[in-house]
Amino acid sequence: SHLKLKHIESTSPSSQKMSEDKTLSKKLQMFEGRMTSHRRKLALMYRASEANQIKTSLKIANNPLPVLNDINGNSGPKQYFNQSTLNQKKGNCLHDSPP
Repeated sequence: SHLKLKHIESTSPSSQKMSEDKTLSKKLQMFEGRMTSHRRKLALMYRASEANQIKTSLKIANNPLPVLNDINGNSGPKQYFNQSTLNQKKGNCLHDSPP
């Protein structure tokens, strides 16, 4: 009977081991919860970036970017300058003039 009792004690988990298993299980569940939350956030960001890329492509297709090296000045930054400003000599800029 004493031998049977030792065998039962050795095969049954101790209370300390059961407590450690519960703590480990709880930590694992918390970790899995955080990972699930991160996966959901990443999936949402991915879907949002795809939608933004589609919207951007559509906008660029409907409104093409201006040609920046347009000689006539019909598009690009030159369209915002006065003709007199464009005709000034290069050395006669505002920052080169004496005070």
